[in-house]
Amino acid sequence: MSEPQKAVCYLTDYEDYDPDHLAWLYNKASLHAIDCFLMQVRRRLSLLERPIPRPVASADVVRLQSL
Repeated sequence: MSEPQKAVCYLTDYEDYDPDHLAWLYNKASLHAIDCFLMQVRRRLSLLERPIPRPVASADVVRLQSL
């Protein structure tokens, strides 16, 4: 699961939801959409973008020396 420590709180009681519908709503609660939105914002702002992992620089030096 991608959100192992997720906590959900039911704040608004409309009193017309049956227990099965409430269980379905709890099951649908996720932070995935928010994470995707924040990732798009980071992609647009290059200063906040996470760096793409690169191979170790010493491997590049070894390749150049072998030429």
